[in-house]
Amino acid sequence: MKLLCILTTIAFVNVSPIMTGEYANLVYTTNKYIREAFDNDPAGLETAISNIINEDKPFETLNLMLAIPEKTNIFRINHDEPFIMKLPADQEAVQAAISQFTTIPVPKFGPNENFEKDSLGQLGEERRLILGKVTTKLLTDAIENSTVNHNSFS
Repeated sequence: MKLLCILTTIAFVNVSPIMTGEYANLVYTTNKYIREAFDNDPAGLETAISNIINEDKPFETLNLMLAIPEKTNIFRINHDEPFIMKLPADQEAVQAAISQFTTIPVPKFGPNENFEKDSLGQLGEERRLILGKVTTKLLTDAIENSTVNHNSFS
């Protein structure tokens, strides 16, 4: 069921946390890592994403880890809020999961690479393009291996 929720989230993302340049840089690095894993070890990436989905995490956390917020709104909010503080940790958790199931090292951030919160829309789009393929395959595999009759699903 979580897999279906993630697929729905990838299609209808509308989360509005505060974003920083540091967070955008982490999102960029994670995207780069996901792309390298997708190209070089797709089975390892599928296992990593499957494990993230099946962990006991709130849906909001899965949304931030896998779908990335599409829009960013700047609010006057205490930057020490737990929600804000865990945004970088969520990206690092995705990197750790991929690292656990692949032999691909986490990419290093280049000296001339720098992304700001304005880049998050594009970074989110890139993330969903890759992970949409992975989660669709995971969902298809789950349906095919299920004992429930799914004849009405295309």
